[in-house]
Amino acid sequence: MRDLNWYTGSLFLIGIYALFHAIYIHQTDHWPVLLLITGLIVVLDLFPIKLPSGDEYAAGTIGSLLLLYHIGLTASIISITISIFFAFLKRYRSVRKINWFRYFVTIGMYFICASISSVVIQLTDDLSIFVSVWLTASTFDVLNTLLLAGIGKSLMGTPIFHHFTDKLRELIVPVFVCVIVIPRFLFVPDLTQLVVELLYTAFFLLIIIFFSTQFINQITIRQHTSNEFIRLLENRITPSLAGHGARVGLICDMLIEDLGYPKNKKHNLIQMAIIHDIGKSLLPSHVFRKRGALTLSEEKEYQSHCEKGAEIVRSTFPNDKFADWILYHHEQWDGKGFPSGLKENDIPFESRILSLCNQLDHIMTRHRDDTTVYQLLQEMSGTVLDPLLTAKIDISTISYIRENLSYESHSQMDESIETNEDSRNEEKSHIGRSFFLQYTSDNQLANHDNALPIDEVSRLAKLSRETKQTFHETIAYNEKTMEIHFYPSNTEVLIFVHDLTPMLEYRMKTTRKVLESYQDVIRTLSDEKIVLCTSEAELKGHLGEYIDSMQVNSAADVPISRNFVSKYIPDFLKPQFHMKIMLAVSEGATNLIKHATDGEISLYSKESTFQVLISDKGSGILLHEIPKTLLVSGYSSKRSLGKGFSVMSKSAHKVTVYTSTRGTSILMEFSHESSEIKKDLIS
Repeated sequence: MRDLNWYTGSLFLIGIYALFHAIYIHQTDHWPVLLLITGLIVVLDLFPIKLPSGDEYAAGTIGSLLLLYHIGLTASIISITISIFFAFLKRYRSVRKINWFRYFVTIGMYFICASISSVVIQLTDDLSIFVSVWLTASTFDVLNTLLLAGIGKSLMGTPIFHHFTDKLRELIVPVFVCVIVIPRFLFVPDLTQLVVELLYTAFFLLIIIFFSTQFINQITIRQHTSNEFIRLLENRITPSLAGHGARVGLICDMLIEDLGYPKNKKHNLIQMAIIHDIGKSLLPSHVFRKRGALTLSEEKEYQSHCEKGAEIVRSTFPNDKFADWILYHHEQWDGKGFPSGLKENDIPFESRILSLCNQLDHIMTRHRDDTTVYQLLQEMSGTVLDPLLTAKIDISTISYIRENLSYESHSQMDESIETNEDSRNEEKSHIGRSFFLQYTSDNQLANHDNALPIDEVSRLAKLSRETKQTFHETIAYNEKTMEIHFYPSNTEVLIFVHDLTPMLEYRMKTTRKVLESYQDVIRTLSDEKIVLCTSEAELKGHLGEYIDSMQVNSAADVPISRNFVSKYIPDFLKPQFHMKIMLAVSEGATNLIKHATDGEISLYSKESTFQVLISDKGSGILLHEIPKTLLVSGYSSKRSLGKGFSVMSKSAHKVTVYTSTRGTSILMEFSHESSEIKKDLIS
């Protein structure tokens, strides 16, 4: 998003003028008061009072208005300039990184507010001091709100009076505080008494800041606990779903104001965004591990997660509206969603927001290019999503979300591990040890373990403390795989470590044993024609000399694959075999489109054998599906190779198969010496 336009440029020039104006027209005889109040303003701006709504109230405005009354406009501008500098330094963490354009735009805004407020002070000089302060503080805060709205309008197209009533309502408390506090200082007879009053007021404000911070920290910890609970449920369903709820909640938090949702209600909606898929925890996990499209019965079962989630929320939260938000978050703008087929504005506004955040996370998980994400989101506008909501999302918004959320895969460990539902209960006895560490305030890792990379864990702990964020990482070190969770407090970080190595080793060992037991059975029952490999290296050992390869990604690639293979069929294969090869290749390519992703057809030559390798990066075949898939003619399921496999196995001289959660590879070999092919042709 570009910061510079006619509006922000004007504020920038006003800010430059304000700074030079204040420097050259300052009054030196008031420096003690100016420095004292400026110090108070800086402290109050750096440590704002945290409100349960998520907003922060920086009480520094009190000091700025006090200087307007006590000294004048120039002193107020000097203090504002200094306090804004420290606020920007806190935000950007380095003077070199400060966005100086925004810095002077901010000064320009406050200069306008202070200038007009000083006029109000003069006009209300004959009125009661309480009335004067009320009018002055109201003018200052309302002008500031309008100027901020102008920036939103000029940069993002947000209407000037968008939720203006709610924003004015938020000014009641700050104005009231000004009316209570400022007159007290104006009645102080001398500088000594002023210092006492300032220190007295600062002391109580700091106490309020401290307790508000602790209160919000407790709320944050509870929210992190809720997030972790949802993440564990998601991980139980399928590892690829882990973290989805937390990301949708964060996206909702980042977008909620732009989408026009009241700030005082946002915590409830964000919480519902985090748990919007909680109903999935009540469904069998095989529904989410299916390869390709679901059957009608499976699709109906999947759709029931909205009702199940709504039931959980209804029994947990007293407000029935929350359950409705969860119930209808899969409804579509065009009425083609579920469970009730609601259309357009009949869908609750909150459900439409959840749907947008949900879809945005799914798209950003699959695509790393922000332009592509934006285009796909716009394609869903007016059909799946509310067009008024999607219109408020631009590429810069998507980039902002990506900068603040991680869409990298935390671990690739599940790729080499076959998921077997029958072995889940047994795995529980092979869970590795867990232990706690502590990253202390003096940057030391207490009770550290030699199994961990100390420098890396310390770096992540320091990052957690600085950002005040809870997160987890999976680290491989010294042939061990550890999942490490970081929980920051004010000065220390609690670290929870769980050793995943025994579980991973056990699952791999179990998978290999099952494959080996199937291997002999399949080889024997297929009369040596079908070979099941227990590793990818074993299958590659059958390959001859590489010829060429092509990608298979869409239905249009199926006829192309046939033409591609036909160009390389060797002369030693008789013409009547060509049709069998083309049919087998066509079935294999079609299978890739229906059941997997990232397909590839590769050709090899080995002595008097023509080899066709069809591979994909799908979710593989479940262990208990392998015998039925390879031995039962015409058998098909969403985690099998489809009915076309029987055609492939009949057409080829020999078929070698390897499958895992990383994908499936089928090697078909065609030889002119194949008696099986001859018999098949005769029959």
